[in-house]
Amino acid sequence: MLGTHSLYSAYAPCGMQTHHTRDVISNKIEPVNFKKSNIMNKSILIIIASFCFLQIDVYSQSIEKCDLNVALFAWLPDMALVFEQVEKDFENRYPEYNLEIEAIDPYSNEGYGIFNGINNFYDFDIVEIDYYRFNDLNRVNPSSLDSIPKQFVVNNDYVGGASKITNENLSFFVPHWICGNNLVYRTSNKQLDKAESFNEILESLNPKTTPLNVDFYGKATLGEYYADAVLDTYGENEARKHLKELGTNKNTKLKSDIVKKIKLLFEEINPKFRDKIEQFHDFSYLYPEDFYTEPRSVLLGYSERLFYVEKTKKETELIAWSEVKLESNDYQIKQFSFSDKSQGTPSWVDGFVIPAGKSKDKESAIATFLTYITSPKAYSVINKEQSYMPARYLLPAYKSAFQELSKKSPLILKYLNTQENIFLIDDESIYEGIRKAGKELSKEITKS
Repeated sequence: MLGTHSLYSAYAPCGMQTHHTRDVISNKIEPVNFKKSNIMNKSILIIIASFCFLQIDVYSQSIEKCDLNVALFAWLPDMALVFEQVEKDFENRYPEYNLEIEAIDPYSNEGYGIFNGINNFYDFDIVEIDYYRFNDLNRVNPSSLDSIPKQFVVNNDYVGGASKITNENLSFFVPHWICGNNLVYRTSNKQLDKAESFNEILESLNPKTTPLNVDFYGKATLGEYYADAVLDTYGENEARKHLKELGTNKNTKLKSDIVKKIKLLFEEINPKFRDKIEQFHDFSYLYPEDFYTEPRSVLLGYSERLFYVEKTKKETELIAWSEVKLESNDYQIKQFSFSDKSQGTPSWVDGFVIPAGKSKDKESAIATFLTYITSPKAYSVINKEQSYMPARYLLPAYKSAFQELSKKSPLILKYLNTQENIFLIDDESIYEGIRKAGKELSKEITKS
């Protein structure tokens, strides 16, 4: 029926207003007296029939779904399964939306388009990026982003690097994940538990009896440990200054005392990994697997490594996933120290931005998704005991989500204690400095 949509507002999930037909037409029909003439009765039947067709037509329009295109990290562990789980849960909760998630490479300039003229950045309604990229986006093109919709329900119990983002930037950036390296060891390792300084940690390690299991190779991977060592040794201000210079000036050299510390730590790595460190870089799941089978070993790395500890436990003990749980009493987690004590850990924050112009027609849809994806219920969708789900040990940017995830993964709460002192990676030049350090150190340790 032509003109129906202008007369009665059908459900419009993309936009701001969402009126149901019943709200518009209520109290509009006069009471009917069925004792009137046959002519009146026929008229009434015609009116009722017309009303029914009107309802059907409005309903057919109301079930039209709003398409929402979201770009998430291609480097997310088990990304295909994660995308599927999130799409399914979101659409079940909000059937008025058709959510399409695609992978985008967060470390490729081509992936953001805005840097080299390719426009695929603007093909999406919402894009997930590293926070250090946010400042670069603003620097290259200050009008490249829409602000976060006011309907977005802010969950502001930020933790880790997310808690260091300014309110001004939070108007354009919604934190999602936090990430950094930490030590994981068994509670029975009393010597390491007491160790605070770099030397004390070294004394607690032994490549033959209490070996260190760590992926210690590659630009970003080894570069993070260099950044951590500079931070602990010289403090945050000097660390930022040095890493920026390293990333922008080809003549800036690595600090020799930090290189020495990196080499000393390299010697404590389990020999079966250390002697082929380059080859094992692409098989980093082997480090946490060995951590489970070697009770005296120590694990250093990202939180998602714990999934492989669980997986090895399941396969070793031949138990169901529902029975697999890393008890918090059995393990300890803390920051690594490269000096007298840890002064923080380099931390990445991933989050969402809205390409310019997307809020014009989809403000309500965007706000709904952002509110959902940062809620504890959304994080719990990924936190499932499955044969391939390492993303379930990723760290959320919100304390409330930690509490929710701990119901199935109690050990994850211990990561909260590592998030109070954080070195936020918030600049492209710092990122490039980290990569330069990692590249040079990878050559250095493999020739020694």
